[in-house]
Amino acid sequence: EDGGELSAEAAEVRAQLKHVRGPFAAKDRGHVQCVLAAATVPESVKEVVAATFPQFREVKTEKAHLVPDRVHQEFLRVTGRDRAQTLLDVLDRGQRMNQAAWSAPRALDGHRRDSTIVFCNTKDSAVFASKLLRERGYEVSEGHGWLAQTDRAVQLRQFMEGESKILVSTDIMARGIDTINVAHVINFDFPRNPVDYLHRVGRTARSGGTGRVTNFVAKSDYTLATAIERASKLGHSIEGLSSRRVDYVQGQPGRMKTDENWGRVRAEDVPRPRRGRARPSRSAKPKPKDTSARKFSQVQPKRKRR
Repeated sequence: EDGGELSAEAAEVRAQLKHVRGPFAAKDRGHVQCVLAAATVPESVKEVVAATFPQFREVKTEKAHLVPDRVHQEFLRVTGRDRAQTLLDVLDRGQRMNQAAWSAPRALDGHRRDSTIVFCNTKDSAVFASKLLRERGYEVSEGHGWLAQTDRAVQLRQFMEGESKILVSTDIMARGIDTINVAHVINFDFPRNPVDYLHRVGRTARSGGTGRVTNFVAKSDYTLATAIERASKLGHSIEGLSSRRVDYVQGQPGRMKTDENWGRVRAEDVPRPRRGRARPSRSAKPKPKDTSARKFSQVQPKRKRR
């Protein structure tokens, strides 16, 4: 089972691992090797795995957890008041770009990439965005927890077959779906962690194609969004990024304190000492001498009259 699909709740993950591990206990089968394969593994899952398998080893590819360079990212600052209108503006612009760029199948793979996925963090947010777009005349498919599994399957089939060009979904549709027809991903709600961001971005630019990602960034999302933008430009992995401001170097947005060289000072940044004796500045005035102690010692006690 894909480890990335495991619940973030530690107790539930621990119970799942115990259930899966049960039939392969060493006391019954001797020496047993277990493999947990996943595209991404949240830190909470790593902690549970380490507690269950203390001697586990982690194997990664060198270019894992990178935002593909074929994806054009856009970060827009939004507020609660203008979020809905911004979605309509971005979607209208994106639809026109999709039609112009992908009106005919690409010679590379023969697929039309003219669809859009709008990701939301909650079911209520997905319902709101779906209703908003339908009122403006868009054909929309939905994928969230308020729909039954059979209804979600029908909605997804309509989107994959091109009956609707827009899918409004939570992260329930962000994994395990080969959305080769998607040209544009809109994060109506910015992801809560970099793992979810990777999966959402992975819905576009598939099979050698290109894609666009538009991120709506609220004030509370600024720290993580800035870090992801910086890491993407530098070609670094975004998996270990944090959404907490305290984890980053002060005055350097997006640069974590755990970076390898963040605390090291370069030789060229160290000022060279001047040769010879430093001369005092002409404008500097000499400090007055502190004579309070001397004056105090000169004060003689008064003699009493007899």
